[in-house]
Amino acid sequence: MGTGLAIVCAVKGYRMIAVMSEGNSVERRRMLQSLGAEVVLVPQAPGGRPGYVSKGDLDLVEKKTVELAEKLGAFRPDQFMNPANAAAHELTTGEEIWEQTEGRLDAFVSYVGSGGTFVGVS
Repeated sequence: MGTGLAIVCAVKGYRMIAVMSEGNSVERRRMLQSLGAEVVLVPQAPGGRPGYVSKGDLDLVEKKTVELAEKLGAFRPDQFMNPANAAAHELTTGEEIWEQTEGRLDAFVSYVGSGGTFVGVS
């Protein structure tokens, strides 16, 4: 969702701030920045491992995101709790895959971030 939003914001000229854990990959951070997003990094929870984002890390990211959204009066899509995340893929991506394979689908492979693509297509 972050990449898609960064692209849309760049095209429309909207400011986008991506809040993420320092545990996220440097590549993900750079990709978002290259698309024009501002990236706010949140230190990992005590005992955090680079390259791994724990529940504690996500809780800290959530806290920072809420603070920023309130401070800036910003719209927050909330990819983890927004039912439109999975619904969009159920109504579009999943349908498109089904039609293009004529219902003969053996496997679906997806990277899992928020789970919206996987759940929606499924």
